[in-house]
Amino acid sequence: MKKGRLANWVGLFRNKYILTITLFFLWMTFFDNNDFFRQYKVYQKRQEMTRELNRRKALIKDTYENLNQLKDRKQLEKFAREQYLFKRPNEDIFVLVEENPNQ
Repeated sequence: MKKGRLANWVGLFRNKYILTITLFFLWMTFFDNNDFFRQYKVYQKRQEMTRELNRRKALIKDTYENLNQLKDRKQLEKFAREQYLFKRPNEDIFVLVEENPNQ
């Protein structure tokens, strides 16, 4: 029984087309510079970079929206007061800091 199975496999690989296809598949899978594993890693890297590109595009869009808002004089003053604590002469600013509610 074992000898019959082995003979079937050997007989299968005597066919030059089967042998060529098998060798090609093995070569492309393990030995080529562009093997399947490397292609998969490149694909994953491309997906990661696409996600990063989309994230950065959204960030740029938000930045442009903020820039357009700062072209308005009132919005610019509001931004300067909130972010940099600017004040007018003879004006006092009180900064209220919330304590951590979990404690």
